[in-house]
Amino acid sequence: MFDATIALLNDHARIALCGLIDGCNLPHRPPGPSNFGMLLTKRVTTQGFIVLDHMSRAREAEEHLASLIRDKEIDPCRPLSQASSTSRGRSCKPSRTVDTPANWSST
Repeated sequence: MFDATIALLNDHARIALCGLIDGCNLPHRPPGPSNFGMLLTKRVTTQGFIVLDHMSRAREAEEHLASLIRDKEIDPCRPLSQASSTSRGRSCKPSRTVDTPANWSST
């Protein structure tokens, strides 16, 4: 998927690279995109980040996400047939209720 996407990027596009979840269920990390050089020729800016870089905003994010879930604007447990290819195969417990951030464990 990423290989096909690179060719569609505009010159000077920006990509947020976040996490490594796409390979979490694989026995070996897959090699990088075969056309990674196109990122260079298109002068694309990439910047990696992880959630720990933004821990100062964790409470704000938790509260916002909880309100989106509570208001049914996002569904954290949509059917696996509608899930992206990177999330297929993961289990979800639809019967679990969503607590407010104040009730969430800090560990």
